[in-house]
Amino acid sequence: MTLSSPDIRAVTELLADTAALRDVVERRGLLVNRACDMLRAKAVILLHRRAADEFTLNVLGYHGWQTPAQDHVFIRDAHEHRYRNNPMLVAFDTHIDGQPLNLTRRAALADAEWYSHPYVSETFRTLEIDDLMLSAVPYRGGWLAVAAVRAWGDPTPFSEHDAAVGALLCGAMAQWPIDEIVTKPELSPRLCQIFTLLLDGASEKQTAQHLGISEHTAHRHIRRLYEKLGVSSRGELFAYARQHEMR
Repeated sequence: MTLSSPDIRAVTELLADTAALRDVVERRGLLVNRACDMLRAKAVILLHRRAADEFTLNVLGYHGWQTPAQDHVFIRDAHEHRYRNNPMLVAFDTHIDGQPLNLTRRAALADAEWYSHPYVSETFRTLEIDDLMLSAVPYRGGWLAVAAVRAWGDPTPFSEHDAAVGALLCGAMAQWPIDEIVTKPELSPRLCQIFTLLLDGASEKQTAQHLGISEHTAHRHIRRLYEKLGVSSRGELFAYARQHEMR
């Protein structure tokens, strides 16, 4: 689909505005914020997958969650890799073949399959999001994607126009320098749990109790988490989370 001149101008202005920002987090923040308006979306998420055969996603930026509870559900989903149960991502895997791709949920999955899936009722319903569109481009053996979601109950489908806008934004993001695509260190499921608990304010003792392990073991895991993230204190951990838009 060919975009209209106003559409092209809006996308061009957004990309110029992001390019003018030196801070990586601010750049991504502006992109997802403005993309929400351009796509009439409830939320927009920037995703990076390092390898085509590795089902681990890194969240580079997001915008749209309106409550701390929703933010917590989204962060938990990312850290504990629960998104692997998302039927749309499973369908996406069967379509991606090393070429740019735009895929909408309605094109990939029937309503009956989508709304009956446990992941949708447990996660999407909690986040108050529903219809989904993914625009992706190949990136150094993996891919980058702009994911846009409608609010729960919004009947408006994502259009060819939306897909064209998403493709432009995604393609532009792929042109940013490699050091601006910050991939978080791989964390084991246990360290992901601990990371989430610490971000929620749990003490070392509370973390041990929640996980059913000794305080000594919890301490050892926390030190390992700090080493993986390159931090040395709880304060630095929170700063890391803010810098990478995890909180």
